[in-house]
Amino acid sequence: MQKTVIVTKKNKVTSNRKEDKHLSPHTNIDSILYTLRYRSMFQKNDMVFACLNNQLEISSKETYYSLFNKVLQFAYFLKHRTPSKNGDRALLIFNNSIDFIITFLGCMAAGVIPIPSYAPKNNHHTERLNAIIENAGASFIISHAPYISKINANQSRFKSINPNHILDFQTVLHKDSPALEPQEFSINEIALIQYTSASTGSPKGVMVTQKNILYNCEYIQKNANITHTSKCLSWLPNFHDMGLVSGYLKNIYCGVPSYILSTMTYIKSPLTWLNCISKYKITHSGAPNFAYNACTEKEATNSLNPPLDLSRWICAYTGAEPIQDSTLKKFSKAFQKHQFNPTSFYPCYGLAEATLMVTGKQHDTPYVRDIVLDFALEKNQVISTTKHSSKSKILVSSGKTILDTTILIINHKTNTPSKENEIGEIYISGPCVTKGYWNNQNETEKSYKIINGIRYVKTGDLGYLSHDKELFVTGRIKDLIIINGTNHYPSDIEKSIESVHKNFVTDGSIVFEKSPSQCVCIVELKRTFIKHANTKELAKTIQKTIYENHSITFKDILFTYPFCNPKTSSGKKQRLQAKKKYQQNGYKKIIKENSPLTPTFSNIEESSPTEKAVLNILSKILNTKSLSKTSNLLDIGANSLILFQISDSIENEFGVQLNQHNFCSNISVKVLSKFIDEEQNRLLSSLSVSEIGKELKTLTK
Repeated sequence: MQKTVIVTKKNKVTSNRKEDKHLSPHTNIDSILYTLRYRSMFQKNDMVFACLNNQLEISSKETYYSLFNKVLQFAYFLKHRTPSKNGDRALLIFNNSIDFIITFLGCMAAGVIPIPSYAPKNNHHTERLNAIIENAGASFIISHAPYISKINANQSRFKSINPNHILDFQTVLHKDSPALEPQEFSINEIALIQYTSASTGSPKGVMVTQKNILYNCEYIQKNANITHTSKCLSWLPNFHDMGLVSGYLKNIYCGVPSYILSTMTYIKSPLTWLNCISKYKITHSGAPNFAYNACTEKEATNSLNPPLDLSRWICAYTGAEPIQDSTLKKFSKAFQKHQFNPTSFYPCYGLAEATLMVTGKQHDTPYVRDIVLDFALEKNQVISTTKHSSKSKILVSSGKTILDTTILIINHKTNTPSKENEIGEIYISGPCVTKGYWNNQNETEKSYKIINGIRYVKTGDLGYLSHDKELFVTGRIKDLIIINGTNHYPSDIEKSIESVHKNFVTDGSIVFEKSPSQCVCIVELKRTFIKHANTKELAKTIQKTIYENHSITFKDILFTYPFCNPKTSSGKKQRLQAKKKYQQNGYKKIIKENSPLTPTFSNIEESSPTEKAVLNILSKILNTKSLSKTSNLLDIGANSLILFQISDSIENEFGVQLNQHNFCSNISVKVLSKFIDEEQNRLLSSLSVSEIGKELKTLTK
């Protein structure tokens, strides 16, 4: 094949080869931005991104050409209308949208390093966001108006940010703005800072280079078999490595269209994800293990008529948290009638420190399993067997490495290479390995090591390589529970706990060591079960089951409400955070030994008509009548999913639209009712006399 040479001069791109619009430009272009420029020439009118609304219709879309122009217009504003300079850092706070990728690449074109981040929803989030700002030395925050209002309301917490440097995307991008010529890039230049989802008081920002991005995008393209006929879909948050690289950057690199779905749309109704895959004939889309569980549970209680068409979904990738064989089997069985092919499952493994992807399954083949004996795992050994029993565990392979990525398994106690069939810490090397942590030399030196002249990153994950180099991940070093010299993986214990009762929330239990040899478990109960639960008897059953299966007992068993256990944005359980929350008495306990008392409304006789109606709505959704007008919904277990259900019900009842910005940290029946009354009055005052007459006639009918 004749080599293509790309020449960049001002706003021109030329090639010495005839147009090949799906040619990978990796060897000729030094940044993802210039990849977009390449696509804007050879795929000028092809769609690159389409945003889907709650009705799953396309609400906005961009071609490669229009996207590239908007990126350069944004970059011009940032470069010439703000005091930004090369190397400055900017926090980007956006929902999944095209505006996000315009801002991301616009910062890059202007020489500003983008930092994708999440919107602060409570004091804990605000503190963490401030810690990121302080660590990164960020000079700018770029977002949409609703988030900016929230940030301005907490301005005292963000003292290092100049209020004039908090920019509204809508005011920055103008159709008549001139375009900026992007600066030249070094392939080893920092492209972005990716703060890991587990970052807390001491945030760790991974420095990702242009070379890292280009290599990892090519890696995904080859490993997942992305071709010119592929179509991609993502609802994963853009501030997570999987959401950013797989949802946005790899699609620009590969030259394939991508559909963007709001994360909240998925949370509100998991089956919308599969509806989109069916409707738009998606070939590549995926999520962590919990998302497949949620779809299976929803399918069991929802009739999907007409059936979905999942036949074109050839790559259903799953990663970012432990992959459960039982989850994949249940999903395959539930959606077989919707033409889902089990060989489409694509288990993979990756982390932000390796840009994203490290291993993946071979395309168009069944995923690989290994049945291993429990007693061997407890001693960091692997003994495989052919039959599964109560004394064995099924592990799902995360696939193999390709290209220049390699894996070492290191004994985490002796720091020497693990022997054959011995579990150790997973080390990664290759062009995917990032530069280290921003402004954190100590953590960089701990995690990035030189072995025999080759640079590796320590993952903190335990696992082993099979004889044919399949990677099996067994757990996290920091989560490992050691009792009497025996290793216990929390994920195994948690799985046993959830088998005790069908009304325990799936993936809703967390196990950790309270102190040496003393374990605690936190179990989430389904809301419909709470008023019937006898927690004393449930605790006895859990103790018996865990002792029989794992030979350990719990010092404490705590039952709580759904979504109380801390998780990262990708669904990983944060066991250390759960331990801290437990020690600070942060869990709302459920203690029920007898039949529940007859529930009653609190203060309902003093409530206004709106408050009574809201109380009625909440009692049904939360499955409780023990509510006060001033009860904080977040304190009684309401989460983002519950809040969206409340929002829908209020819109149907009152005709008033709510969004996540209405759900502040002190939301209550009283606050909601006041907003509804004010909004209805505002809507009424905006109607003309004739319109009011029409509304009255409609109501009379």
